Amino acid sequence: MITITNGQMTLTVPNASYRGFFAASGFHPLADQEHVVAPNDNLPTQDEETPESAILDEETDKSEDVSEAEAENEEVDLSEIPLGEMDFYQLSDYADQLGLDHKGIRSKKELRALIRANI
Repeated sequence: MITITNGQMTLTVPNASYRGFFAASGFHPLADQEHVVAPNDNLPTQDEETPESAILDEETDKSEDVSEAEAENEEVDLSEIPLGEMDFYQLSDYADQLGLDHKGIRSKKELRALIRANI
């Protein structure tokens, strides 16, 4: 992370964000920084290419993360969550699980009332 300024705003941003966007927009590191980022610091040169195996590994990791997140969403037992702590979408899903018709209901309060009346 690096603290930068354009004279009007002061921000703390990741080094890559500074190099990729903020430097071209007129921002510069604050003078009291211990570590001033050099342009293209940590960026691969044209001679350095990412091996295809590394790219494939990254894609595989991302798809596994998505699959795990989907599995977690499917396994949630909504009956264990207090109705007052559920958001609108959880309440809608819970109403679906209970087989309740909730078409036209647009508020959490009405959904909670419908669910409480039917459990």
